[in-house]
Amino acid sequence: MILVNTVSQLQQNNLKYRENLYFEPIVKASDIFFQGFLPKQLQNNYSLEVHLMSYQGDEFIADITNDFEAVFAVSIYNKNYFTLRLKQFSPIFEGHRYFCFKIIVRNAGFIIFTRITEPYQRFLTGTTCYAVIDDFAMMIVNKAGYIKINNSVFQFGQGLHEAGYELDYIDGNYYLYVDCNDIIQIGYCYRGEDYLIDVPLTATTFIVDGCQLPHIRLEATYNCEDSVTGDYYGDPKTLLNYSQNNPSLRFRKTIYIPGEITVSPTEIKKNVSFLGKPQRSEYVRKFELTGLDVFPEWKMLEIEAMFSGRRIFINGIEYVYRGGKIFIKDDIPGTGSWKLKAELEDFPKVNDFSCIDDCSTFCYFFVIPAGDKDQTYYGEERQPIAYTYQGLIDYFTGLSDTVSVTDFDTDILWCDVTAIIKIDTFGTVPSFIYYKLPLEEYRIFAKYDDCANPVKLCEGMSGCKRPSNVSSIFSEYIGCAPAPSKITSRTEKLGDYLEFGYEQVYNEWTIISYSFRKYTTFIEIKFVVENINISDSTTLTNEPILKLETIGVPNNYVYENYGNAQFEINPNGDISASGNTTNNKLELTTIYNI
Repeated sequence: MILVNTVSQLQQNNLKYRENLYFEPIVKASDIFFQGFLPKQLQNNYSLEVHLMSYQGDEFIADITNDFEAVFAVSIYNKNYFTLRLKQFSPIFEGHRYFCFKIIVRNAGFIIFTRITEPYQRFLTGTTCYAVIDDFAMMIVNKAGYIKINNSVFQFGQGLHEAGYELDYIDGNYYLYVDCNDIIQIGYCYRGEDYLIDVPLTATTFIVDGCQLPHIRLEATYNCEDSVTGDYYGDPKTLLNYSQNNPSLRFRKTIYIPGEITVSPTEIKKNVSFLGKPQRSEYVRKFELTGLDVFPEWKMLEIEAMFSGRRIFINGIEYVYRGGKIFIKDDIPGTGSWKLKAELEDFPKVNDFSCIDDCSTFCYFFVIPAGDKDQTYYGEERQPIAYTYQGLIDYFTGLSDTVSVTDFDTDILWCDVTAIIKIDTFGTVPSFIYYKLPLEEYRIFAKYDDCANPVKLCEGMSGCKRPSNVSSIFSEYIGCAPAPSKITSRTEKLGDYLEFGYEQVYNEWTIISYSFRKYTTFIEIKFVVENINISDSTTLTNEPILKLETIGVPNNYVYENYGNAQFEINPNGDISASGNTTNNKLELTTIYNI
């Protein structure tokens, strides 16, 4: 909306041949903002009047000053200004669908500012409310919880549609549409106790006028000042003397226009190597914003200024505008009107094919090699954490961001162990625990392996199960490999490799020997380090050792048990160890895919 000096400057008094009068659509009172700049004066005693006028601008309807909130202040650019926002449509507006506003500002009783707006058209609206439930909360509901709406309980989130509730899934969140007076809660049971979490509601307004063209809500944001219009969006530096100042009020630019967003063909860019191998793709969704009515010159200039803003939102969704003309002249001669058409984009979605993603899901495993299932278990601090196997499962279940804890079936393994706990989590677990007694010989490290098909569970296990279908003349079975059902073989040449080094050695570790090699599809790591200041009886916990050069950095975390320690190589190339040294030394030999 613009402010003009006199009624004679309004569009309706300057219509061109065949030009129609444009009414500014308004849906919510809170979207009506005004801002004006005031002259510098010695006096500092401001007063405000806002009049509701007929849409022709020449008939006074009512004084509605109290329906507005205001701030009179000095900007960081040392300019005196005021900002107004309509708080509500009071009963005075009833019966007045078309209207203007007149703004009068006085300082020490003298008029220093008077302006009138172009005409508004108020739309009839309705309100709906929705609750936002994220993926993690909905996962809890689906597995062991419920959604409660007032006094109705929907176990595992089932039956919502049948009860008349609409549930949408958008960008990782579930949107549950309800009445604005409903009470929404998420409930779940944990260790025998029921927990209820209140879910806040968000209200949204929509147009209910059946005969209106589709309208969109256009909003632009800026840093502090719009250099095109001079509008100020920042904080007040100093407040001026106005009796009802609201220091928290900030100017905002939001308008409704007749228009629609339509989908255009997507633009796909690909980077392909000389040998035809895809390296990278960029997927950019295209949209076209089309005005469904023609706009007068003053409205065209206002919309163009908004498109020069920092960010553009349409109906609450941010779009990318890369510049160019957004208006063309109306085809009908003599109208002096303009048609809106702008090309917009979504944010680019990029696929990087230069590295192969490992799509497997990984879990943590604790392999209990001996003893009974029900025995005492100790944490990293050598304090008891459970006295039974079920107690140990409950302990891991209680850790933050845990998805599930299960007893892994040991019958499918070739090694003879007491039990294996499988932990699926988004969080972290202890690096090691103790079983039976908090001594080094009873310490077991967490193994990080594929959730569905783990292959590392029997590594380092000395006990081997005797297959039921194997006979032997020896009294003791010493084989440690499962009986294969199918044998295939192939000869593979490893090919050339590239040697690389390390960027940094941490703390007081000394490199005794190392060999780092990069092959076509995997990395081979071998090294021996020494720290004479660390005794073999000292238990290391995530001790930093060294940092690999970038060429050898893995795509995902790599975990390896070697000797008396467990090693971790993170995607930054840092290698750390937990456990104990042997003769003040740590040794690691491992390979991982790239």
